[in-house]
Amino acid sequence: MRDVKQQDLIAERKKSAAYRQEIEELRTKVANLASINEVLLDENRVLKAKITALG
Repeated sequence: MRDVKQQDLIAERKKSAAYRQEIEELRTKVANLASINEVLLDENRVLKAKITALG
């Protein structure tokens, strides 16, 4: 019984470590996408200003 609980605990710790790693990778991806989004928003503002200036 104790061995089973120990094995379950080890398995859950491995899952938790994998989830933490996945969360960290996803946070990095979100930060990258947010950065790209800011660049695109800035480019849109510039293009809209140029269009307005031409009109």
